[in-house]
Amino acid sequence: APLSRVGINTENEKQMLTVDTKTNVAEFVTDSFTSVLKKSGFDIVKSGEDLTLGGEITDYMVTEANTYKGNLTLRLHISRAGQVIWKGVISGNSTRFGRSFSLDNYLETLSDCIVDASLNLVQNEGLKNKIR
Repeated sequence: APLSRVGINTENEKQMLTVDTKTNVAEFVTDSFTSVLKKSGFDIVKSGEDLTLGGEITDYMVTEANTYKGNLTLRLHISRAGQVIWKGVISGNSTRFGRSFSLDNYLETLSDCIVDASLNLVQNEGLKNKIR
């Protein structure tokens, strides 16, 4: 299975440490994003939908120096009856302190980026105007 780089520790410039995953990153982001949207009151369905959300991940990474700084950038589009009614770039960020090179801190930072991006999508005024 291919590895996806989701983190890097830059505390020691001469020996940077990387964090790779065998998990399907797109599937993880999609499932987590969907979960946050459901908790925000959206009905998420597999068929019979009014709107379709799609897109691509353009950045999903945690860089650790003195803190863990994560970023998720998504290029998204929303369609109604096959016609794109909105497209845009949504990002989510997270910063946290923690023990050096801690897997839990990388996971929490990555997850927090998804929550932040999801909420940024829900609160996007341009999108709200298009789906009303």
